[in-house]
Amino acid sequence: MTNPFSVLFKAYQRKRFLIIDDFDSFVFSLKQMLRRLGAEQLDSASNGEKALDMALQRHYDVVLCDYNLGDGKNGQQVLEELKHRGLLRHQDIFIMISAEAARDWVFAAIENAPDEYLTKPITQSILQNRLDRILTRKETLRPMYAAMDAGDFSKALIACDQALPAHPEYRPLLIKTKAYLYQQVGDLASARALYEAALKHRPVQWARFGLARVLVQAGELPRAIEILQLLVAEYPTMIQAWDLLAEALKASGDSMAAEEALRQAANLSPRSVQRQQKLAKLAETNDHPDTAIGASQLALRYAENSVHDTPSLYLGHAQILSGVCESHPDQLNRLGPEIRTTLQNCRQRFGPAAIDPFDEAIMEARLLIAEGKSDEAMEKVQGLKSRFSALPSGQQNTEQGLALGRCLLMLNAHKEAEAFLYRLVQDHPEEAGLPARVEELLDEPLSLQARMKARELNSQGIRCYDKALYEDAIRLFTEAAELAPRHVALNLNLLQTLLRLDPSRRKQYRATEAACLERLKGLSSRHRQYRRYRHLLGRLGPEIPQESS
Repeated sequence: MTNPFSVLFKAYQRKRFLIIDDFDSFVFSLKQMLRRLGAEQLDSASNGEKALDMALQRHYDVVLCDYNLGDGKNGQQVLEELKHRGLLRHQDIFIMISAEAARDWVFAAIENAPDEYLTKPITQSILQNRLDRILTRKETLRPMYAAMDAGDFSKALIACDQALPAHPEYRPLLIKTKAYLYQQVGDLASARALYEAALKHRPVQWARFGLARVLVQAGELPRAIEILQLLVAEYPTMIQAWDLLAEALKASGDSMAAEEALRQAANLSPRSVQRQQKLAKLAETNDHPDTAIGASQLALRYAENSVHDTPSLYLGHAQILSGVCESHPDQLNRLGPEIRTTLQNCRQRFGPAAIDPFDEAIMEARLLIAEGKSDEAMEKVQGLKSRFSALPSGQQNTEQGLALGRCLLMLNAHKEAEAFLYRLVQDHPEEAGLPARVEELLDEPLSLQARMKARELNSQGIRCYDKALYEDAIRLFTEAAELAPRHVALNLNLLQTLLRLDPSRRKQYRATEAACLERLKGLSSRHRQYRRYRHLLGRLGPEIPQESS
């Protein structure tokens, strides 16, 4: 029992606790343990839905939640939704409790970052030790956590600096948090310096991962990929490293390797809806229909009862299936009924207005393209384009605009698609990521065969680069660039490889380098590869091409 005169006892008295478990006997036992620690404000809920309703009505400082809550939401989904709704602050405590030992359950729970994960049975001493430790830290660092909860990251940085000399026992945590806060305020250089300083003492896992994340944000992809590949080799169950590696590989243009990295993460923790959605989209892009369909179906399955169970999830699944049909018209008879069933299920679940008729019309156009009915498809797309363009920009849905642009590209109306998509970017300056998505769409070759060949050559080139076979890599990247001359990541891969050559050897590739630079000339500063582009230009010397804004 905690000393009733101690600071911790008084802290327990102040806190409001919520216990979420479907077994009354366990709830009773846990309440008894907490009362011995000083807790007085104790509420309980037998399921996730009731717990969320209670959390909406009053704030809870400490939540102890069982993972398996029977029918309805599980503990992972409760934690996810509490965070999504802003009902769980940095100052608060969430402890996941479970008798489950299956790896995918454990990983799914831990991925959502509870403060602690306890396995049943729980004793008084185990509960007290864990809670005392967490509560002491949260109380000690309250000024920093309070500033983070308020979204004042500059103030949080000041509080972090004040805590560092006063609480050396929390130094690793504070350094890690400080680097995170620097990233939140956009100071990548300071975050990088902190990670690199930590790594001078020893190669700690969190600093290596943090440095890789900063490098990805800064566009220094080769070094980031190198760090992440070493991390996953040493820590093969480090899910966040696999995720970041997939992101870095995709940004570098190696979508095949990115898919494999994401597949590794999904195998470790399949219950992440967002990861399954990303895998489905990447696999569909890479023309791996079985993986795309399987991942999208898993996303639907694991979204049930979660915050991700929305109409957009069903629409996304139907779009994945439509994309597969575009690439594989022979699958129309098999997948067409599933597309219609998916949309029907969405309406039944969320109401008749759940699916926007405009989205459904775009999907019909995509299926007409897959069926080879180009004239009929073009007529439908032109009608949709006219309706879309007539809307004020504030009423336009940019996802629908991108989908229309893609349809025009599939119908070989490249100039019309380009004009339409660039106008979309001009009309929506508030969407920072839109220019990069448009550029990515326009970068790709029109035909599926050319797209897949270019991606395979690019992947082979990256593998040669990793083995320091630079001239082989140049040959492969050059061949890929002939198929996809507008593909920015591919051209940057070629330029980066040329810069690896000895100066005397590089002279023999002057024509290749000039052609590559010409293709990159005019790259917009809004393109997601722009930082990498500028970094490589800086290594070329003073005579560099001018870029547009």
